[in-house]
Amino acid sequence: MSKLALTALGLGLLSASALLVGAVMGLARQWSDRLVAAIMAFGAGTLISALAFDLVAEGHERAGFLPVGSGFLIGAVVFVLANQAINAHGGFLRKPATLYRFLREQRRRHATKLLERMSRIDLIRALPPEDLQGLVPFIEACRYSAGQTIFRQGDPGDALYLIESGTVEIHRHGSPQEPTAVVTLGPGEAIGELALLAGHPHHSTALAKTDVHLWRIRKDRLALIAERSPRLAAAVQELRDRHLPGQLSTGNVAGLRAQRSPRAEATRWHARALSQLNRNQAAMVGFTATEHALHAQSHAGESAPMAIFMGALLDGIPESVVIGSSLLSTAAFNPVFVIAVFLSNFPEALSSAAGMRRHGYSPAHVLGLWGGLVILSGLAALLGNVLLTGAPEWMIAGTEAVAAGGILAMLADTMMPEAFEQGGPFVALWTALGFLAAFFVKSQA
Repeated sequence: MSKLALTALGLGLLSASALLVGAVMGLARQWSDRLVAAIMAFGAGTLISALAFDLVAEGHERAGFLPVGSGFLIGAVVFVLANQAINAHGGFLRKPATLYRFLREQRRRHATKLLERMSRIDLIRALPPEDLQGLVPFIEACRYSAGQTIFRQGDPGDALYLIESGTVEIHRHGSPQEPTAVVTLGPGEAIGELALLAGHPHHSTALAKTDVHLWRIRKDRLALIAERSPRLAAAVQELRDRHLPGQLSTGNVAGLRAQRSPRAEATRWHARALSQLNRNQAAMVGFTATEHALHAQSHAGESAPMAIFMGALLDGIPESVVIGSSLLSTAAFNPVFVIAVFLSNFPEALSSAAGMRRHGYSPAHVLGLWGGLVILSGLAALLGNVLLTGAPEWMIAGTEAVAAGGILAMLADTMMPEAFEQGGPFVALWTALGFLAAFFVKSQA
């Protein structure tokens, strides 16, 4: 093995060693989010500078635009497609940024489905979509096992329930000579609407026939919104006048079903409600922080550990290949790219290791993952050097451009969003400082 190849191996291991150091420190204690974000943003800035000047600009000088431009685009596309495939199998757990994005998207879809079901209920549809934002944080998730009582006949009508999954039986006990009236309700049906409108006790008993997942909106929350929304208050009074006299005088249990709207009207309300509900508010619907983690783990499945490993490999291998290949095209070694990779690896492993620990992975598992990545990164740098030795300049420049496209896609997909999420707007300044620092080092080389 040549001295140059051994140098590539050593530099690959050195730049990747920050992964193991960051993982150890992330497991050892809780670090300030702003500190981690600042380091992450600084590292992102140095990487962007190194990509622009050391890879793309120099590659263009050596080989022209075609191999560099096409390679750069190929690298970005490959990263995006591979990243989506890996995340679909649980790889999103490897980083807080990918985990949060997965949860936001899942809950946005869930909120869309919930709003579609809510649009069928007269009482909810009476709420102007513009005022929906005030209600969303108070939609509560509740679960009942088969046979449990949701409410009893005579209990105060203090909440509206929307069935998400499972079935509920409604019982109304008449006189001893009359049989018990029973109605079975399923997903999309509402219970408790009439008692809520009338302000009277429930005229029936609701039992979970199967395990049931419900969405609950309390009466006091609706009342607060009605105080601020004259349109809702007027609509509620109209519903009382329209539905209650007949329903309460006859005691008709079938009338406990949600009042169905014309389909076109429900569709219009649903569309307007979605336009008023932004992504952050959709993510507030009905879940706790603990359920966040449980939902993510349940979606990840048994393939998650391998997917996490493959995702981290996808993030880090292109950088190592560039470290190895760069030794072939520069007369004097320039440390800018190695420093940039080291600075970006440290906070990435710091935050990821802490997140994996919170999701139930043992310290040995976490350290084994990042330790394995250090070794593979060193080998990738070695292969990048050995396989491209003697290759024409256009091939070396094109290979580095492929890696550069993947690295920039990774920065935009995970590293920079995570830095902003944790550190706020000042991370932009740290990113600029990182870019300037890398450019200064290069200018002095």
